Amino acid sequence: MLVTVEANHVIRTPRRDRAFFGTGDLFSALFLAHYLDGRDPQRALARSVAGLDVATAITQAAGTVDLALIPNLDAIVHADRPA
Repeated sequence: MLVTVEANHVIRTPRRDRAFFGTGDLFSALFLAHYLDGRDPQRALARSVAGLDVATAITQAAGTVDLALIPNLDAIVHADRPA
């Protein structure tokens, strides 16, 4: 959820049936990077959620506890979802 002076934005993603470690840190880093890259807050939120969804899907498929970031960094950073 994103609340700005102009509007409120909510993006939903599928719920995964397990816990992940590092999702808050990853989301914060993605949002800041996308926002500072000149994107508006809504677009930064959409891209951050998309990247987090990619990271958790890949990690779940790999069966690891920690997010599988390094080998999938390009897919995570460049994930896109319509704003």
